[in-house]
Amino acid sequence: MKSRKIKDQDVRYLTQGSGWRFDTLLEKEPDTIEWIDGFRLGETLWDIGANVGIYTIYAALRAVFKSLPLSRIAQTIFSSAWPFAGE
Repeated sequence: MKSRKIKDQDVRYLTQGSGWRFDTLLEKEPDTIEWIDGFRLGETLWDIGANVGIYTIYAALRAVFKSLPLSRIAQTIFSSAWPFAGE
């Protein structure tokens, strides 16, 4: 487990072999950080394919996130992908 202060909040991250991502969060992709910092209240980040989710953790410091029940999310993703199945 690693921790550091980001935006005046203590953030803890279970590294599981990817601690360097946490260590370089603010420096590795400054454009991504700037983009997330530009989110307005009520906007939602869908971090699909988030790898270890480090930018999702950062985004969570900025806003309250709402989500649909898992079955509705899965149905939406499946419905969106269905026309491309088998390509």
